[in-house]
Amino acid sequence: MAFQSTIYSEQALGKPGTIARLNPIDKVPVVAEANVVAGGFLFAGTNPETQVIGPSTATASLTAADIEGVAVFEKMQWNASGQPSLNINNGEELAKVRSGYVYVISSTQSTYGQKVLLNPSTGAISTGASAGTGTIDTGWVVETGNAAGQVCEIRK
Repeated sequence: MAFQSTIYSEQALGKPGTIARLNPIDKVPVVAEANVVAGGFLFAGTNPETQVIGPSTATASLTAADIEGVAVFEKMQWNASGQPSLNINNGEELAKVRSGYVYVISSTQSTYGQKVLLNPSTGAISTGASAGTGTIDTGWVVETGNAAGQVCEIRK
């Protein structure tokens, strides 16, 4: 009988929608209004002081100047489908991180120093040297990269 010789050899970098490092960080408690996903970028909601919305067809024409921050789980919540999800229910509290280090999922391979790009109509996050058709430069950059579709650490 052979015994296991390694453990956690492929441990994940982190969980999307969580804070990666505690220093320095600027976060504000807000309420999800619509289409908010943990680890996704946010725009101002109906009341820009307290509410946020996630990317959708309604935000397709917004620019990098309209990005409010990144959505981070503030507390445990029951999701409507009963299945694990990064979706934050409308009316739930979350943290809007305006600067600091957070984990997100990039649809492209990410490497240190690349710009973090956002499709403002779908919420898809990608990385690269510059924004292309359908994407905007968020002002965030990759700190710890990873393969496409995997968690990476970003900072601002």
